[in-house]
Amino acid sequence: MAGSLNVDCIVGEHHEILLVEGHVDIEHATTAMSGEYGPGFPVPEHIWMRYADAPEGDDQDALWREVCPADAPNAKPVTASCKQC
Repeated sequence: MAGSLNVDCIVGEHHEILLVEGHVDIEHATTAMSGEYGPGFPVPEHIWMRYADAPEGDDQDALWREVCPADAPNAKPVTASCKQC
């Protein structure tokens, strides 16, 4: 099952986030993330994210995501691991 997870990487100025859409099994997400991106990321966790407007001065055509509460408008469940750069 882990091989079937699609892992995306979001690179920010101060961090990298690996994420899988939906709240999936943590063990499978960990295996998929480390298999695709190697070790060095913390154990993933279940969070909520939504698409957001780009900050002033950044690429307004890029898709931006932000962590949000579960009840926020357009919130989507994701399984994510974040490390500081």
